[in-house]
Amino acid sequence: MNILLGMLRISVVVAGLVAIVGAVASHFEAFKEQDRIIKSWAETTRIWKGLRCGSQFLGKDMTAYTNEFGLVDIGRAGCSDGNFLARSDEIRQALNEPAPVMPDNSYLAVYLPHMGIWLVLALIAFCVVNLMGLLLLATRSAIRWIKAGFR
Repeated sequence: MNILLGMLRISVVVAGLVAIVGAVASHFEAFKEQDRIIKSWAETTRIWKGLRCGSQFLGKDMTAYTNEFGLVDIGRAGCSDGNFLARSDEIRQALNEPAPVMPDNSYLAVYLPHMGIWLVLALIAFCVVNLMGLLLLATRSAIRWIKAGFR
């Protein structure tokens, strides 16, 4: 009986450790995903602002900033820090579009599914440790039975 109680205690500790590791791992995964979404939004906003800035050159002679493919380098014209190649239809389209909307906080949308997986793993760890305890008891009983001469 002491082995079963000990294995129950160990299984609770193991399940708790798996849940704690899962909580931390889920937090970092959700934080990384939220950071990726914010960076993507910032890049989309930067492109939108660059194209909107390029609208001031619509209808003007931009041959000095146009490459052999007909793309205008509005970055060299002062709308970006580096090269920013755009077509005039892209610039017109950006004029008709509103600014990119800041994404909502997606932390819980990522955290909860990941944490759910870790909680299932904690439950599995709990069951496996308890089954190992039962297997240990069954093995011990079988060995005692064999030593006693199958009586």
